[in-house]
This record gives sequence, structure tokens and C-alpha cells, in this order.
Amino acid sequence: MPAGLIDKQPRAGRQTPALSRFREAEAERREKEEVSRKRDLTFGAIVEEYLSRHVKGQRKAAQVEREIRREIIPHWKDKPLAEITRSDVVELIDAIADRPAPYQAHNILGHIRTFFNWAIDRSKYGLEISPCDRLRPGRLIGEKKPRQRVLTDDEIAAFLRASKRLGCPYGPLFRLLAITGQRKSEVAEARWREFHPDLVRMLRDRGAGAQPVAWSKVDKSLKVWTVPPARFKSDASHLVPLSDEALAILETIPQYTGRSAGDHVFSTTFGARPVNGFSKGKERLDKFMLRSTKAMARQRGEDPANVMLADYVLHDVRRIVRTRLAIDVGPVQDAPGAPARRLSAGGPVQVEGADSIFPARTAALCQYPPLVIAPVIWRQMLGAAPDRPGSLRARPSGARSAAARETASGAPSPRPSRRRPC
Repeated sequence: MPAGLIDKQPRAGRQTPALSRFREAEAERREKEEVSRKRDLTFGAIVEEYLSRHVKGQRKAAQVEREIRREIIPHWKDKPLAEITRSDVVELIDAIADRPAPYQAHNILGHIRTFFNWAIDRSKYGLEISPCDRLRPGRLIGEKKPRQRVLTDDEIAAFLRASKRLGCPYGPLFRLLAITGQRKSEVAEARWREFHPDLVRMLRDRGAGAQPVAWSKVDKSLKVWTVPPARFKSDASHLVPLSDEALAILETIPQYTGRSAGDHVFSTTFGARPVNGFSKGKERLDKFMLRSTKAMARQRGEDPANVMLADYVLHDVRRIVRTRLAIDVGPVQDAPGAPARRLSAGGPVQVEGADSIFPARTAALCQYPPLVIAPVIWRQMLGAAPDRPGSLRARPSGARSAAARETASGAPSPRPSRRRPC
């Protein structure tokens, strides 16, 4: 290069200020893209897509979503999906099983396994192997044994008394569970449209102050509750015969009218949405049940301090109906030549007219409250009167107590409730 000339061209490897700024901006952009990609591939982001694409529309969608949001998302929300390992799954399942909640641990492991299989099938999250691969629930948690818990006579009587103290909507809901033997979700999500229109009209007129209805004289074809396939386990319409005691419970539930009113039977939002928050309702129910069982023990001359309320879940109430009917009613034969079978609290049917198709089942379920539940209440509470919540004090002979006047349905006593309506 001639002397005196200045080289204005950058040599190889030399960076000008403009080039440096360009490369720094490019690196920053790539870093942001990588952060955004990792954020999009976190468990919390992908599980939302899983809930909307896969879970939504399933029969148990609400329950599955509730369990995933409560048990899984708080632990892995911001964790990249590819970084969730088998040890993470084992640690989470062990924590649930040690609460102890082994049945819930089985359910959560099933949700996690299904989620990761779905993510692998999508082929868009860079996932090839599930962290649940070769995890055996029986070895990790233990065998999932069916529940055998059945409430005793004292507990049944305490359950019905305690449910009366809860008021609407949980009180009638729990009593209807005990009378019909249906599943919690089937009862809690019931709609007025699932009952015969004439029956709904009679219930509405009775709630408005009309004369009491003689349910025993009402046509049996009207006293049927049709659970739609979307809410029944076998994806088929399910007909539930309604006893007079069940109808007496429905009499106490208001039917809302107005622009924003809905037709859910058990609701705290004027029928717009079904009731929820069962944990709080059951906590109050257990408190009143314990008071009643202690009061009954005191009446028998036993020490109430030694009385404890054994653990139970609401589904155990359904088992009461199934078990007590099998013991007290026995085998049922619906038609000549049909095989005799133990009566179940319910079964899938796809026809109208439960009374004509399943006469034995209808008769047994309608006789269950007076033949099984009523004697339990009378045996446990005859001659006792409520002195204060949870206490039973003997009255002079000949004086009937409020407990003795209770019917099998646990229908509210004549005195007005101090709790606000549904």
C-alpha cells in the first residue's frame, strides 16, 4: 500500500462498533427467543393446553381439572417439561400417599401418566420418554383396594340429624345422598329439567305455600329422576325412582326465577351453577355428627369422651344404601325368569318408566327409607330431645322428642331455619 494512504477497510477479524452492536442485538434476540420457547414449554403452559384439548368434554372433566390444579400444577408450574424426571414424579406421589391419601395418590399418578403420554403423542414438545415409564403403582403406592367402609346405625342417625343442621343447600343434598344412594356428582349437579314437568310444578306450588302433597297418591310414572348420560358413569340415561321421603326433601329446595336464575337444584348462585366446596360442608357435617354420636353415647350411659368419629367419605354414604338393601331387602327379581341379583343403588337403563321396567328395584328403593332408615332413627333417638346442638336429654315418658318425630327422609322440622336459604 502506498505510503500515506489510510486503510479504511476492516481487516479480517476486526470488529467495527456497528458490527459489534449488531452481533450483541442478535445474541440478545436469540436469548429472548430461547427464554420464550422454554417458557412456552413449561409444565404449566402445556398442561393448560392439555386441559383444553384433551380433558374438556370428558364426563369427569371438572374433577380431573380440579385435581390437576390442586395437586400437580403448584409443584411443577414453572418447570420445563423436559426437566421433569422420574424422581420428581416419585417425590410428588410419595408426598400425597404419606398424608395419608393412597387413593388420591393413585388418581394423581394416573393423571400424570395420561398427560405425558398425550404430550409424547403430540410430537411438538421435544419429549420422547415419559417420566412415568415403568413406574408401577402397586409397588410405588400399594395395591388399590376397594373401600369397605360402611356407616354404623349410630353414624347413619347422626348423619341425618347433622345434615338438618346444615341448612340449604348442603343439608338437603346430603340427605338426598343417604335416601337415594346416588353418586355425589349426580346429586350435586342435578337440574330441575331432569324431573317430570308435572312433578316440578307440584314441588314449586308446594314451596309457594300450597297444601301438602300426598306423594303416596301421586302417579309413580311422575316420581322418576332421569340422570342424563353426560353425568352417569356408564354414559347411558339412568332412571332413579323417587321415594316419598326423597320428594319431601325436594319440597324444601327453592326454585329460582328471574333473568339470571338457572335450574340447578343445589346451588348458591340462584341455580346458575351447581354447588361446590364440599370439603367445608363436610367439615361442618362431621362436627355436628360428632356432637350427635357423643349425645347418643351419653344417653346410653357411656362416656362421650371416648367417642370418636371414624374417617369416612361421602361416597361411603352410597355404600350404606347398597349394603343395607342387600341385607334387609335381599335378592331382587324384576321379571319372571330373570336371574335374581342383589339390589344395587342404581344401574344404567335406556328406557322410560322405571316402575314398569324395574318393579322390584323401584319397590325396594322406595321402601328403603321407611324399612331401613326409619327404624335406625327410632332405635337410636326414640324418647330423646335436643337440648343444645349435639346433645340429647331424656324426656318424661309419653313426651315425643323432635328426633323421634323425624321421618326417614330427615325432612326439616316445623320450626323455621335461621340459616339463609339457598
